[in-house]
Amino acid sequence: MSRSIHGWRWALAAFGAALIVLPATAPAAAADGLPVVNLDTTETGITSPDGSTRYYAASHGDGTEVLAVDLEAEAGKRLTMDRLVLNGTLAVPGVAWDGTTSGISADGRSLALIEPRVSFPRKDTRLVVIDTERMKRTAVVDLDGDFSFDSISPDGKTLYLVHYIAKNDPTKYEVRAYDLERERLLPDPIIDSRTAPIVMRGYPITRAVSADGVWAYTLYDGAGKTPFVHALNTAEGSALCIDVDALGDARNLYDLELLPSPDGSTLTIADRHGATVASIETGSWEVTEPGDEAAAAPADAGGGDGLPWAGLAAIAAGVALIGGGFVVRRRRRGGNDPESEMPLDPELESPPAAGEQAERVPQ
Repeated sequence: MSRSIHGWRWALAAFGAALIVLPATAPAAAADGLPVVNLDTTETGITSPDGSTRYYAASHGDGTEVLAVDLEAEAGKRLTMDRLVLNGTLAVPGVAWDGTTSGISADGRSLALIEPRVSFPRKDTRLVVIDTERMKRTAVVDLDGDFSFDSISPDGKTLYLVHYIAKNDPTKYEVRAYDLERERLLPDPIIDSRTAPIVMRGYPITRAVSADGVWAYTLYDGAGKTPFVHALNTAEGSALCIDVDALGDARNLYDLELLPSPDGSTLTIADRHGATVASIETGSWEVTEPGDEAAAAPADAGGGDGLPWAGLAAIAAGVALIGGGFVVRRRRRGGNDPESEMPLDPELESPPAAGEQAERVPQ
């Protein structure tokens, strides 16, 4: 089912109207599958990789209405909205405390939704996958046990899930892959073979995806230990955990963001002012800090009148940091088009302080 609205001035109204038309008796919010019950993604949604469409999932009576909104409408053109109503209550999956969402494949053709969490643990978990081109349901996944959504493969054929394996401890978990074509949970957990059997844990702070949609990067607080980045290769079903010592004493973890380079060669961890805190070189997975290059620069052996080379390097590093402070921090909640975001829930509860956390979640 679809409807069209003339004129770009109606775009914002259409976003709001999509939720206003829902029955007044329907639940106002839907949480994702993380081991928390207060993360609402109803108004966040998720944007397609090409930036053309944004998808929302909201309660609709006893079911869920999935709404696809065309973001490319211009003056004089038509704004199209496609709808699909599904049985049961479902939500666009949230994957980090900052409200980042996930669930859409890199090819843009598959969107995964998850049954909202109302408690921890839960006895079973349901996910639904839809074909975004036909706005049609293609798979229903019912699993025994407590799972949350992590990511989806670029071709939309594999779901990556976090499986909680202890009734009273959400830090005990394993990452699992679900094969949609064979309709089965793959038997082996996805682990970092370099660090096994040691398991890194913590709460997910923020998430970013590489430009090609293959790597899903998640920053975790480390649960009182060293914060780290979980790098999940969604094409191969493998994962790495990279310690970031520069964040060991950081008090502003919840203000950080991950910025993959366009060519995929580096992953930058930046603060809310845009200044680089640390960088990870993909491939070698070596972590560097802004001062590392200056400290390693050789001294001026010529003894000339100019500044020593080490001094020049330090000045350059300082200028880079100052310049970085003027970069506007992009709000990435739920997609890569910040101007297309709907208003976020002001009631989103802040995560517990680091001192209050026991060991937490990733792999």
